[in-house]
Amino acid sequence: MTPSAPRPFGTVVAPRPTTLSARALRRLEDGPLDAVALMRDVCQVERLQSDAAERMAQALLGQHPEFVQLASGHWALAASAG
Repeated sequence: MTPSAPRPFGTVVAPRPTTLSARALRRLEDGPLDAVALMRDVCQVERLQSDAAERMAQALLGQHPEFVQLASGHWALAASAG
């Protein structure tokens, strides 16, 4: 019997989709959007300041590999941005 290789210690956790990220995914299927338009639709708020929308978008989408922020600042689906 040969000794097995040591097993790595720890756990890798991938971000899980949420209702909000699922809404963002559906909304971005039509093309890139700026953070204000995207967060207004996704979070269902009428008025939203640009700086708040940017922070919200980064917090909500920044950890999900299926979303990318373009050089223009717009958000898009990674699959369509390539």
